Amino acid sequence: MTGVAPVDSASVARAAWARATAALDARDYANARREVDRAASAWPTQSAYLWGRANAALLTSVNVAAATNR
Repeated sequence: MTGVAPVDSASVARAAWARATAALDARDYANARREVDRAASAWPTQSAYLWGRANAALLTSVNVAAATNR
C-alpha cells in the first residue's frame, strides 16, 4: 500500500475484481459475489463494479434457487 487513499482503494478494487473474475470462471458464484462486493466497496464510483455487484447478486440467487428447486 502506498498510503495514498485513492491509489490504495483502486488497487484493492482491481485485485478484488481479478479474484472475482477467476471465481466466475470457476463457477464459484458465492466467492465471486464476495469479491465483487469488495471491489465495489473499495471504489464505489466505478460503475463496472456496481454493475458487477448486481450481476453477481443475480447469479448467486439464480444458483441458490436452482439448488433448492424453487
